[in-house]
Amino acid sequence: MPDPKPKRRPEKVKKPEAPSGADYKRWLKYLGIVIIALLVISKLRGGKVEAPPEKAEAPATAVTEPTTPQVGGTEVARPTESAAEAPAVPSVRGKTNTLPEVVSIKLTPKLVYPGTMIKAEIEGKDADDDPVTFNREWKKNDEVLPGETMDDLDTKGFKKGELITLYVTPFDGKEKGKRKWSPTIMIANRPPEITSSPPTAVSNRYIYEVKASDPDGDKLTFSLEGAPPGMTIDPTIGRIEWNVPSLSELKSDSDMVYNVKVIASDGDANAFQGYELRLTK
Repeated sequence: MPDPKPKRRPEKVKKPEAPSGADYKRWLKYLGIVIIALLVISKLRGGKVEAPPEKAEAPATAVTEPTTPQVGGTEVARPTESAAEAPAVPSVRGKTNTLPEVVSIKLTPKLVYPGTMIKAEIEGKDADDDPVTFNREWKKNDEVLPGETMDDLDTKGFKKGELITLYVTPFDGKEKGKRKWSPTIMIANRPPEITSSPPTAVSNRYIYEVKASDPDGDKLTFSLEGAPPGMTIDPTIGRIEWNVPSLSELKSDSDMVYNVKVIASDGDANAFQGYELRLTK
C-alpha cells in the first residue's frame, strides 16, 4: 500500500505590523488638510465652524466652540449668518423694547372762558430709560383742531358749552405707546355786565334805563331785588319806573332812604348793581 500523504501543518497567521512613525505623520497631515478644506467650504457657504479637538487620538465627547476658530495658530474670521438662516433679533442688546407710557395729563385752569389760554402738563415714563416725546392732538367737540400740536391752546373764538380734550401718544424713538386723553373741559359761560349808572336825582317820578351786555351774546332778562314799594322794571328792556311818594306820606326820616338792587341774567350767570335812593324834604 502506498504511504499515506503527510498532513500539512497549518500556517501561522502573521500579525499586522504596527504603523510606523512616518505613517502616523502622514495620517495627521491628511487629517489637517481635510479640516482646512472643511473650514474653507463652511466659510464660503456661510455656515458655522466648529474647532476640532487638539489631539486626534483622544477626541472629546463634547467640544466647546471657541470665540474665534483657529487653524495652525492663525485666526479664521467667523462667517456672518445670513438673514434667512439666523433667527430675528429683537434688539441689539438682545431684549425686547418696552413701550413708553403716558402717566398723567393735567389741563389748567379748570375754569375756562372763551379766549382763555389752556396749558397742558404731560408726564410719561419708559421702562428702558429711553427719552419719551409726545404727539399731541387737541379736539373740540370730538373734532381735531388742525395745527394745534403744542402744550398751549388759545380758545379765542370758542363758544360756551364747547368741549375741549387733549389726546397724547408717547414715542420712545422706536415705537409708539398707548394713546391716552385728558379730562374734558367745557368752555364756561361768561356773566353779563351792567354798564349804566343809576340817576341820583329823585323827583316825583323816577325812571332808570338799565343797560347791560353779555360777552357770549346771550339774551338778558332784568329783575329787581330789595326795591321800594311800587318800583317796577321791564324784564326785557330793563326800564325802571317808580312813582315817588309825597313827603306827607312819609312817617319818619328812615322812610326817606331806599336800597335798590338790579339783576341782569343770561340764564346761567347774573350781574348785580346795588345803589341807594335818598329822598329829601
